[in-house]
Amino acid sequence: MVVLRVTTCGVSLMVAATVVFAQADWDRQVCRDDTDPAAAISACTRLIEGRNLGDADLSTAFYNRGIHFAKVTEIDRAIADHSRAIQIRTLHPDAYNGRGNAYFDKGDIDRAIQDFDAQIRIDPAHVHAYNGRGRAYVAKGQLDRGIEDYNRQIQIDPRHAHAYNSRGMAYAAKTQFERAIEDFDRQIEIDARHPDAFNNRANAYLSKGEPDRAIQDYDAQIAIIPRHRHAYANRGRAYLLKGQVARAVQDFNAQVEINPRHANAYNGRAQTYLIVGNLAQALPDAERALELLPNEPNFLRTRGSIFLALGRHDEALADFRQVLTKGRPHPEP
Repeated sequence: MVVLRVTTCGVSLMVAATVVFAQADWDRQVCRDDTDPAAAISACTRLIEGRNLGDADLSTAFYNRGIHFAKVTEIDRAIADHSRAIQIRTLHPDAYNGRGNAYFDKGDIDRAIQDFDAQIRIDPAHVHAYNGRGRAYVAKGQLDRGIEDYNRQIQIDPRHAHAYNSRGMAYAAKTQFERAIEDFDRQIEIDARHPDAFNNRANAYLSKGEPDRAIQDYDAQIAIIPRHRHAYANRGRAYLLKGQVARAVQDFNAQVEINPRHANAYNGRAQTYLIVGNLAQALPDAERALELLPNEPNFLRTRGSIFLALGRHDEALADFRQVLTKGRPHPEP
C-alpha cells in the first residue's frame, strides 16, 4: 500500500512537471507570436516571472515583450523592457533597434538615432536598423541622410517590408513625386497589402494634381484597412479638390470617428465648410485642428481665411502673419 502511494506521488510529480514544461513551451511560442499582442505580453510575463530562463532566453523574453508593448502603444514600458534586454545582453542582436523604434514613437528622435547607431555597430547588415534610422533622419528634416540609409537597407534586403515605402515618403518630402511613386510601386509589388503604400502613393498623385488616381489608391488602402489612420482624411482632400463637397465631408467625418484627435481631418472639414459658406461650423473645426497641432501653418491659414470671411480682420491678419514665420508646413500623413 505504501509502495502504491509513492508510485502515485511520483506519477503526480511527473504529470505536474510535464504540465509546467508544456506551459513554458507554449508561452515561448506565444511570446514570439505577433497575432495577439495582449496574449503575447501575458506569455512573456509568465516566462520572465517564472525565473527558469537563462540569460539569453530571458533577454529574448524582455525584447519580445517590449515589441508587443510598443504595438499596444505602451511606449515607456516597451523602452523599459528593451533596456532590460540590453542590460542582460549588451550585444543584443535586436533590442537597440526595438528601443530605437520606441523612442521614435515617443518623439525622442535623437535618442532613437543613438540606438539605431548602436545596433548598426553590433550588426552592420542589420535587417531593419537602417530603415529605422532613415525614418529618424527624415523626421529631423535631414532627407538626404534618410535616403542614404534607405538605400543601404535596400542593398541589404531588396525586398524589405518597408524600405521602399519609407524612401518614397522621403522623395515626396523633397517634392520628387515621380521618384516617390516609383518607390511606392515597388513596395506594392513586394506587398500588395502593404498598410500604407497605397495611401502614400495616393498622396503623391494628389500632390501632382491627379485626384482621380489618388482616389483609386485611397480606395485600395481602405479596402485593405477599413479603419486606416489617415486614408479617409486624405481621400476627403481629393474629393474637395474635385469639388465634391458632400463626399469630402463624409470622409472627414469618418476619419474623426476613427480618431477624434486627427488634426488634418478637422482642418480639411473646416476648409470644406468655409468653401460652402458654413462659417459657424468651419471655425470650431479650425480651432480644434490648432489645439491638436498648434502653430501648424496650413491650419493657421485656414483659420485666418475663416476670420477674414467673418469680417474679423485683425484676427485674420494675426494668423496670416504667423504663417509667414512658422516655416514649412508638415507633410500630409
